[in-house]
Amino acid sequence: MPLGSAEKPAICQPAVLRSCHQALQGVTIRQRDFRELDAGAGDFVYCDPPYHPLAGGSFTDYAKDGFGESEQIALRDLCLVLCRRGVKLMLSNSDTKFIRALYADAAFTIETVKAPRMVNRNPNQRGAVNELLIRNYEEYTNGE
Repeated sequence: MPLGSAEKPAICQPAVLRSCHQALQGVTIRQRDFRELDAGAGDFVYCDPPYHPLAGGSFTDYAKDGFGESEQIALRDLCLVLCRRGVKLMLSNSDTKFIRALYADAAFTIETVKAPRMVNRNPNQRGAVNELLIRNYEEYTNGE
């Protein structure tokens, strides 16, 4: 949720920061271009690519060289390679026919989630939209 939605947003939440600090002990976090990824068995990879445009829209220009359908295909191909290596992966993307078809392989589970959108030049188009979470592992249930 955008910080602007609260009167006095709690930007620093000490309990949350301590919990994250504890959970991330011994973890290495790297941010890089997906084409430079070198993950192996036991690694977890989360990909947050520029989303495939919804009908009539485009929001891929924040990638230096753009991020069109050929890059989406290259990312999917890398995800298949990572699956074969035993890497657990998750990625998010827009809910479009193209993305659903791209990840229709049995290696992936596609889940639809609602994501709030508070930024839009047209206030009537703000609100929750469908997004996809795509993963290659069973959902974590915390032992339940």
